[in-house]
Amino acid sequence: MPRTGFKKSPGLAIELNGELSTHLPGDTLTGDVVMEKPPKEQSPYGSFVRLKLFGRVKTKYKKKTNNGTSITRGRAVLFDQSLLLSKSELCQNGEHAWSFSIAIPKSPQPGFAGRGDEFTPKPSGGYLHTRGEDKKEVDVTKHHLPSVLYYFSESAMSGKTVEAYIEYVLVATCGTMTAYHPIYIRKPSVQSPITDCKIKTYSDWQPNVVKSLKLLPEHADKILTFGQKSSMFFRPGKTPKYSFTVKVEYPQVIQLEHPKPIPLNIYIVPDLDPQKTTICPDNDITTLPPVQVVSVEIKLKGDFGIRCPGTFWDSDTVKNHTFPFSFPMEIKPITIPVLHAAAKTPVLGQIISAPEYSSEPPQPIPETASTASGATLTGPLSAPETTSLISETATVTLDEVNITKPDSNTTLSYPTSAPPTSKRTTSQGAPLSIEPMALNLGAHLSVFLGCSAASTCGHRAVSFKRQVYPTFATYNISLKYQLEWKITLMCAGEKSSISRDNPVIIVAPSEEQESQKTRELGTQGMKKNYDDLEQGFGVVMQVIGGIVQAVT
Repeated sequence: MPRTGFKKSPGLAIELNGELSTHLPGDTLTGDVVMEKPPKEQSPYGSFVRLKLFGRVKTKYKKKTNNGTSITRGRAVLFDQSLLLSKSELCQNGEHAWSFSIAIPKSPQPGFAGRGDEFTPKPSGGYLHTRGEDKKEVDVTKHHLPSVLYYFSESAMSGKTVEAYIEYVLVATCGTMTAYHPIYIRKPSVQSPITDCKIKTYSDWQPNVVKSLKLLPEHADKILTFGQKSSMFFRPGKTPKYSFTVKVEYPQVIQLEHPKPIPLNIYIVPDLDPQKTTICPDNDITTLPPVQVVSVEIKLKGDFGIRCPGTFWDSDTVKNHTFPFSFPMEIKPITIPVLHAAAKTPVLGQIISAPEYSSEPPQPIPETASTASGATLTGPLSAPETTSLISETATVTLDEVNITKPDSNTTLSYPTSAPPTSKRTTSQGAPLSIEPMALNLGAHLSVFLGCSAASTCGHRAVSFKRQVYPTFATYNISLKYQLEWKITLMCAGEKSSISRDNPVIIVAPSEEQESQKTRELGTQGMKKNYDDLEQGFGVVMQVIGGIVQAVT
């Protein structure tokens, strides 16, 4: 299933005007089809050239079985349009050139059945379809053109090989001569970095309960004797107890190459019932022993699915890949803020980075952890046909972060970082030493995600084995992600952990970020990255990891 590469027949070539290395749906391509030798007047095809622009999605699934090897393929021609160029000009060097101007469609073209491609609804996988349950053709013009992509995976253990690609190609034909020119087209993103990652709160179904003499201040820094440990075992009712609930606010939407860290907020709500927490009789939460974060693990998991429609059934499969974030083996313990159960749960506007919980005033938020005031979505959302990529407990869909065309007035929102607006007091009415706030672990540990690398704790970006593409779904390819995180806690010498594996939508870098890459790399550097992508390298944008590192 070879992709179309750059190819020039002897004497025939396609030359595009301008220096753009990437194009968006709706752009107009201009250039010339150049022939080295003048066309022969007596030739029936010497005076005109046929120019074609097409886009297609192809998949291939190869599986070894006891009976041999089975191979299935899938194809979706997104559009196919042609022009007949009949007027040529004689260049100074003796070449003939046919000028052309052809527009890239803004969406797939109707008529999939006529092109031999039909896709019916599939309950699983989240794929788009061209024909509905009622057997009628759907309006495919409401779908998006996907970005260029190449994927290859081969497993000797399972005997499965998966290959898929999305390509857009210009083809010029003059008689027996043919020239090919692949076009790098990407789906447009939002104009500015998003400011809303659809924060969702998670907590374990039962609270953490710590039972230990080390909860008392006089034993906090001491090693317990054998007698004290025995007393805790044989007289559990006399052992101090501390019951609390850990709440973590995690993102459901993450944007690649975002200049600000991935938000991951954590705070504690103690249960001050005297039967459950015996060390806080006056409900003064400032006297509670600290609960600290001692380690963090974050992984992004990708599920790449392909579909190969058949006469009687589909052949489909899903390949799983992991993109780990590299953290130090041990991090300096971070004390988690404590909120009174009666306090209002922190909202996005109250979440800031709080590295330490002490009697000292909170430090100013570093530039990489701060954001501008929250903005709301004002631009049009695309694709009425909803493609849900979040589990039944979540509410975010891919369409909520799809933008039809970059617009200076179109923005999404990301969690703002502003201090709480209200002061808190102890049970005696005295003001707390600091205002309660959630600890933003993402900002504290400088967690950034790029297209091919991730960086944490201010360290140099570590490259992934594969490219991280944005979440998307088309007729025979779908790509979904899960964000897996685990936070290990320690209180009074006892460890516990809280973890979650939640669906997350990965959004493409903003147009501002794309412009920054162009400035950093230059036109030739961007072209090289796209050429590498066409070659299908596992890691094709190493230098962009440096850009991710630069913003940290």
